[in-house]
Amino acid sequence: MVNSFSISSLYDAPFNICARAFFLRYPNPYAGHIVSVDVLSREITPDKKLKSVRLILKRGQLPKWLPKNLVEKAESWVLEESIIDPLNKRLNSKSYNVDHIKLMRLIEEASFTAEKTNTTRHETTATVISNIGTSTSSWMDIGVKAMRSRIENYTIKRFQKGLHKQRAGYLHTLDNIGDGYGHSLSSLNGSTSIFNRLRNMLYST
Repeated sequence: MVNSFSISSLYDAPFNICARAFFLRYPNPYAGHIVSVDVLSREITPDKKLKSVRLILKRGQLPKWLPKNLVEKAESWVLEESIIDPLNKRLNSKSYNVDHIKLMRLIEEASFTAEKTNTTRHETTATVISNIGTSTSSWMDIGVKAMRSRIENYTIKRFQKGLHKQRAGYLHTLDNIGDGYGHSLSSLNGSTSIFNRLRNMLYST
């Protein structure tokens, strides 16, 4: 069984500002569960897009009904892959947990797309897949099937609940940018040189 959930938002801000806020959204007052964010790689692709990979450590709470032998710590490492297409003004990202995969996998896909009205459309889809019992024969114990379904339902409901805080934290970041609305992507903290290179490559011809 696979559970999924989607949501769409429209921000009254241009694409370049929304892209900045995506990378600067942590820390914020609504993201107390985020322990750390590290950039693993950042490069300009041959087709002049910016590709980034970040590793995020998240801390949460485990449900009391979950058997203790399944998960030792209420922490999870999440890999976030993103790519910015500055010509078409689109940012796509995909994040997924790299641990606890025998228990379940949460895949979050998001996109930021520029609208004609100088606004930005933000769409998010989350998919939860529990891997408990997937290697077992078709006669798998009913209790295992029930546990797998319960894990998927619990995770997607937690994601739905947390998504409101996620959006609030993102809007908080947009508000804090303030006068930065007139700045380009090159002002991203810690990424000035690579964004300048990207801008120069795009507009030098």
